[in-house]
Amino acid sequence: MPLSIPLGALAEHDFRRYFVGQLSTQLGNRIAPLALAFAALSLPGADAATLGLLLAAQIVPQVLLLLLGGVVADRFDRRAIMIVADLTQFATQLATAVLFLTGAGTIWHIVLLQFAFGTASAFFNPASTGLVKQMVSAERLQQANSLLGLTKSLTGVVGPAIAAALFAVAPAAYGLLVNAATFLVSAAMLSLIRAVRGRAALSTTIRADLAEGWREFRSRRWLWVLVADASLYAGGVAAAFAVVGPVVSEHSLGGASAWALVLTARSGGAVVAGLLLLHWRPARPMLTGRLLLLADVPFLLCLALPTPVWSLAVLATASGAMQSGFGILWRTAMQTHVPDRVLSRVASYDWLGSLAVAPVGLVAVGLLSEHAGTRATLLGVVALHLATTIVVVRVRDVRALTSTPPEADVDGPGQDGAAPRTGAVRR
Repeated sequence: MPLSIPLGALAEHDFRRYFVGQLSTQLGNRIAPLALAFAALSLPGADAATLGLLLAAQIVPQVLLLLLGGVVADRFDRRAIMIVADLTQFATQLATAVLFLTGAGTIWHIVLLQFAFGTASAFFNPASTGLVKQMVSAERLQQANSLLGLTKSLTGVVGPAIAAALFAVAPAAYGLLVNAATFLVSAAMLSLIRAVRGRAALSTTIRADLAEGWREFRSRRWLWVLVADASLYAGGVAAAFAVVGPVVSEHSLGGASAWALVLTARSGGAVVAGLLLLHWRPARPMLTGRLLLLADVPFLLCLALPTPVWSLAVLATASGAMQSGFGILWRTAMQTHVPDRVLSRVASYDWLGSLAVAPVGLVAVGLLSEHAGTRATLLGVVALHLATTIVVVRVRDVRALTSTPPEADVDGPGQDGAAPRTGAVRR
């Protein structure tokens, strides 16, 4: 019997437009890091420190401004905020490409533009979490998140290949022009969304809004426990993938091409997870999702030992599938169990928790691998991952959380006067 893929979320016109826009920007965002890296290395005197500076310029404003981005998204029209963010990112990437192609700018001009790019992300990301909940009915939320996850996974497979083909015939900076154009597509798609109503600005202060968001965040034990866990994951497992993986590949797997195969397999696994979660809705999503992350353990252990690259690719497929599956379940759980009026603020605490530790983890894992060796570092990361898994799954609220929306959120309007969850988008 052929496999039927439920695309019910795409039947909702506004989500379909949003999906097209996100597919476009995700493709551009897979090309942009490669384009930025190779274009930057073409500058006189550029080195690895230059690349680190450019990447930090994107991350720092997100860490500093995410909480404000959450407040703004809960106060005003999320769709309008995202359009402004898309247009800002279009302008920054276009200007960056022009500076590279004309040779008219310095590295500090590029850094300032990438800082503006990261600032736009700090406002776009919390707003996007809330907008999906406004566009899609409750029973289709997981489908919607699975489809959005598929855009990241599929573009993770094809984006680098497109970038390689483009760089073979044109300077790397042209990849930034492609990225800029994708933000225009996203802004155009967002402008066509009609059913989501604008939001009246709250009468409270920004400080009071932040305090309310924090109260909502810390009142849900499953939420703050898993965000704390995600911080350690970003500083441990994710950092090991980013830092130790390429080093091991360079020394014993065959170099960059071998690691590219591993990463492609990991993205392929994420595609599988997205397709599976179009069908499967676990009754205990957070317990299930957190246990899925244990698939990282075999991969990291084999990375620490002499292992053929094809074996690592198979394990990376499983690891990528489980990591993507957790992400889909996580976003759905937040949108299901956090009221719409505070969702973007709560999401901003999630984004902050995931980003804040990542730079520290990247540096710490790099230093540890230099002094203790890659094998000891990977074994240490595995031990940390297992320990945090035991702690998290022992938390009753994590085990007990269901996929069913809270009764109060289904039966009546929220405090901001929004429609009930099951009728969030009225036709």
